[in-house]
Amino acid sequence: MLNTQELQQSDSTHYLHPFTDAKSLKKKGARVITRAEGIYLWDSDGNRLLDGMAGLWCVNVGYGRKVLAQTAMRQLEELPYYNTFFQTTHPPAVALSEKLAPASTSSRHQPHQRLPWQYRCFCQHGRAELYP
Repeated sequence: MLNTQELQQSDSTHYLHPFTDAKSLKKKGARVITRAEGIYLWDSDGNRLLDGMAGLWCVNVGYGRKVLAQTAMRQLEELPYYNTFFQTTHPPAVALSEKLAPASTSSRHQPHQRLPWQYRCFCQHGRAELYP
């Protein structure tokens, strides 16, 4: 495994960070995260950090959840990914949409005021959006 300085150098050479001043990042070096558990992260220098942003809001249930890893593994073995362009779908997209679409109802919209087809879910990498 590369040490922190080697990882920072390689990162600076090969990785483009979003919303970042590359010149200043190259000068100071990126923080290198090496592991995570629960709500904590550890960097390559051994510092434990509270992940207050939950992995940029993608890990709000915490890290190291074995049941989630096992569920993901089963799905990855069956069908890791397929797009829903060109009039296709797949069972996980259908199941997630069924669960999320009712959440688009708010206190100002009573369920009886809209037809069931008026609730739609748009799923993409790492998130889903609801459109009433």
